[in-house]
Amino acid sequence: MEKHFVKKISFLSILATGTILAATPAIAQDSEATSPDTMTVQEHDMAGHDMSGDTMTDQTMTDQTMAEDTMAQPAVPAQEVSRDDQQAAVTAATEAEAAQEAGNHSEAAAKFAAAIPTLKKMEANMQDAQMTAYLATTMAKAANSQIALNNNPATIAIYDESIPVWKKVYMSDTSNPDTRDLLLNYMTTVGIQKMVDGDNDAAMPYFQDVLNISTEAAMTSPDDAALANAMLTAHINLYRISDDQIHLDKAKTLSAELKTKGMVNERNQEVVATLTADS
Repeated sequence: MEKHFVKKISFLSILATGTILAATPAIAQDSEATSPDTMTVQEHDMAGHDMSGDTMTDQTMTDQTMAEDTMAQPAVPAQEVSRDDQQAAVTAATEAEAAQEAGNHSEAAAKFAAAIPTLKKMEANMQDAQMTAYLATTMAKAANSQIALNNNPATIAIYDESIPVWKKVYMSDTSNPDTRDLLLNYMTTVGIQKMVDGDNDAAMPYFQDVLNISTEAAMTSPDDAALANAMLTAHINLYRISDDQIHLDKAKTLSAELKTKGMVNERNQEVVATLTADS
């Protein structure tokens, strides 16, 4: 039913700006990100949109939403990382960014790949918001280089790996629409790819997370077009997976509202036209 997705995402401060095309995202433009400097790393030393109708805030999914805390992340056990390895990872990430800016995406991809495993250990140990933001942004930049290399499997893998990190960034400030929209799009893109791969069971949690996050956020931002479109995409794909009529009914109602208000994004144009053909 719904196959195409083009969604513009703007990032602020530590974030980037990009366009994602279904399972084949396009290159995102990177902004400045703050890396942990040498002293910070050593000091830690591994210590340890107006949619005023009821649809936008409908609580049909409340029971399931309340029953599972989809944003909760399991604790990651501390992993020892030497100071030399810490510094080597930060240096590799910095060199990767320079290579990326110079257009050398093969070198950038290799250096990002070398840096990220250690950066993930550092982030797990530090539990520091700056480090989490740095890791998330670094992973987004790594995905950008894979996009430039037309390496879709690697791009999707990085998106999937970075989702828990971006959830932590989002949970630190749920009022930030840029982080929220990036997270929703990463989850939607990975979910779509899993459906393309024929693994609907694996895809469902991604779309459920998208629905839960967007529904909750819409309670305070009922006029946000990005949230409404995210909800629509989630309902459509959950219907495709489960055949649950409630998702189709929701998608029809949302489609009509979005069409009336001129808020349909490019991704949802086709499905909205189909669902509102008789109206």
